[in-house]
Amino acid sequence: DSVGDLRLYATDALDYKNGQYLKAILPLITESDEREFIEQRIKISTDAKKAAAFTLVIGNPPYKNNSRLTLSQVAARFPRLLSLAKENAKAQERNPRDDYAWFFAASDYYVGDRGIICFISSDSYASRFSYRYFRQSLLRYYAVRLLVRLGEGIFQDVGPRLSFCIALLEKRDTPLEILDDVE
Repeated sequence: DSVGDLRLYATDALDYKNGQYLKAILPLITESDEREFIEQRIKISTDAKKAAAFTLVIGNPPYKNNSRLTLSQVAARFPRLLSLAKENAKAQERNPRDDYAWFFAASDYYVGDRGIICFISSDSYASRFSYRYFRQSLLRYYAVRLLVRLGEGIFQDVGPRLSFCIALLEKRDTPLEILDDVE
């Protein structure tokens, strides 16, 4: 009751051309009501993304590394959390390859100067060596408010060896200058 005006937008954070996937299927939809609904969703999402200042971004990013974008392309659009990883990727330009790391970077852009990101995702970015630069950037700009390790076997359609976590991160008022200060 105390929230008042709650605005909720379902959108794909990486789809910065907004609606490109929905627009591609519009010719297949013959019902005018359904077509109008999808067109309206695309417009609402486009208008919302232009504001680029959300208080909270909640997500369940994909785990299958199926984005057609490279690290360089995503880092150009959402540089703060990926530029350090891109600079140090050397021959492995596509690492970190997991799309959920890219969703963190996109969400960082959309929460503006202050905000909270909450994702359920693979926990590989928390410990794997290949994510060290992404992890440094993430912790430089965000304080970890909650991290719950869920373990393996949480989702039936995802490999049994993948381990998951819920991360609740709050953007820092001032980024850490010395990364050794990261909690």
